[in-house]
Amino acid sequence: MTSQRVINISRYILVVINFLAIWNIGMTYLLSSKYIVAHHLSQSLLENLEVAPQSPTLVFFTSLGGYLCLVGVIYLRARRTSIGLLMLEIFLMLSVFVTLQYSYNGIILLVFLDIFYSLDYTILQRKRSWALVLFISSLLLLLSDNDVLSSMIKIPDVDTYLNFYADRTQFGFKLIKNLLYSLNLVAFFGSFIFYIVISARERQEMQEKLQEISKINEDLNAYADLTEKITEDRERKRIAREIHDTLGHALTGISSGMDAVSVLIDMNPDKAKEQVNKMSLVVRNSIQDVRRSLNRLRPEALEGHTLRGALENMLVEYQSLSKLKIEFIYDWGDADLDITTEDIIFRAIQESVTNSLRHGHANQVVVHCYQDEHYYRITIRDDGMGCEHINVGYGLMQMKERLSMVGGSVIYDGSQGFLTQIIIPRTKGTNHD
Repeated sequence: MTSQRVINISRYILVVINFLAIWNIGMTYLLSSKYIVAHHLSQSLLENLEVAPQSPTLVFFTSLGGYLCLVGVIYLRARRTSIGLLMLEIFLMLSVFVTLQYSYNGIILLVFLDIFYSLDYTILQRKRSWALVLFISSLLLLLSDNDVLSSMIKIPDVDTYLNFYADRTQFGFKLIKNLLYSLNLVAFFGSFIFYIVISARERQEMQEKLQEISKINEDLNAYADLTEKITEDRERKRIAREIHDTLGHALTGISSGMDAVSVLIDMNPDKAKEQVNKMSLVVRNSIQDVRRSLNRLRPEALEGHTLRGALENMLVEYQSLSKLKIEFIYDWGDADLDITTEDIIFRAIQESVTNSLRHGHANQVVVHCYQDEHYYRITIRDDGMGCEHINVGYGLMQMKERLSMVGGSVIYDGSQGFLTQIIIPRTKGTNHD
């Protein structure tokens, strides 16, 4: 059973019990008054009452009408939180209490329990406000008791009406009154405690689910790291095969050809020249093989696209696959970058955005590419968790190593979110301080 279902059931039970109790008190006034008038005991009633009573018919219909209005406000406030509705609910509670000539105060429990249900449970648990609500409602219930109020102010006592009946009839009226009052108390305290228990259990279950989700997230991260490592190993093996099948065979042939040339150069210069031409052809073919291998290593996103277009496509893809909002500012214009530099820039930005999503749990990332007289500059800033001490792992180390190949460098700052600053010289081979 959920806490919301407990709220609905307990509210319904208390509404029904209080309706029966108010109807019973109103009928007691109405029937007793008719009995007293029928037996010509009105003068005796007035002598026993300290104040003049209200019309029993007015008490009956006004109290029931006010109570039905109160129930309507309670169910309306359950769907829409409003201070005005809360004040109206308290006003109607007091009106019904006064209309019944202070003879029934159980309605206070209904209203205070409804107020308690409208409070946020996390606030209740932290500040222990539920204990305060329970204390105030109990105190008001005690102070509004008919016997306590009669000692402070003059009020018409319903028992005075009942004293005109025979003992057996008095017993029946009082039994029904006390039974409904007791049921109201049991329903109030029972639903109150049951709600606290159910809410605490739901909170514990939510914490357990969050822990399970956290564990699954850790497993997924570990699996992703393992997959990345396996992919890297496969790529290394493929590159090793490429080198073995292309450069390895070519260099072996060139080495043998050089040995033959060293022998033929004195004995048969023409034959030696022919051998050199063959070696030259092998070298050119090997260069073509190397270029083909390097092209296969290039990010697929850069194939057939400019650097700007490839970055835009990659960042749009990240946004579509996650809730990450990415702002991309490209102020490089028609920058003349070689293929190697473009590849390195693409991989660096890709790695940074991936880290913002995976490790920083960021919601927003700003990627800004701009330049000055000497350098191409890139800043990638996110609003994630950041970190006080940056542990340079494999990805960040690879980024540094790649950038150093084109004379570039990178700086990391995890103080506010995570900031990556990349600097690449505009002139090839130019380093910076």
